[in-house]
Amino acid sequence: MGSPQVKIRLPQDTANSYEWNAFVRYSIDVLDTIDGASKYGEINEGEVFLEIEFIPIENAEELVEKVLKDRLKKAKKETEHMGLALMKNSTCFGCHADKATHTGPSFSEIADRYENTSTHIVSLSNSILEGSKGLWGNTEMPSNPDLTVSETEQISKFILEQGAKKNNWIIPGLEGTFRIIEKPKNIEQGFYILTASYTSTSKMRGQDSILLNIR
Repeated sequence: MGSPQVKIRLPQDTANSYEWNAFVRYSIDVLDTIDGASKYGEINEGEVFLEIEFIPIENAEELVEKVLKDRLKKAKKETEHMGLALMKNSTCFGCHADKATHTGPSFSEIADRYENTSTHIVSLSNSILEGSKGLWGNTEMPSNPDLTVSETEQISKFILEQGAKKNNWIIPGLEGTFRIIEKPKNIEQGFYILTASYTSTSKMRGQDSILLNIR
């Protein structure tokens, strides 16, 4: 039994090159010997994620090709964080997103309030496990009694780690749109690395990484 086949699709006329502040439309194709194919609606979208990472090139003397080659190689070898795996099997993404605010606060907002320390991990874990009210306005967070303390701590670690990343975003689903950032000062060149992944019901993970040139 092999890993799922995952493929990122972009509009054919872009040639993987985009301007600063532009919108990027994408879709993700998934094919698995057990679960089926995304084109037939057989794939659970909750197990499909796109990770977006911005790589700034600060000066022309940097070995651009080596930097990007090493990062792409690393992206292809990265494994899924246990906290993310647990969140995908819960209702977390119904109310929370990485950088966008939905019903509940975003990961980045949570990371701004809580430092990634053992004390704050325990505090956040308790809120996930027991529920909370009044911490983020009037919205009430329901309890999650089906999770263990160890599991909620793993989720807390992932939220704080991911939320603290300023040049890295994750988006669930088989298709969507994201926006390239405005050109930062003192940056000569920029690239985006997109990594799509899918975890099958047999717990096999497939992924695909591509590079976008930002001009």
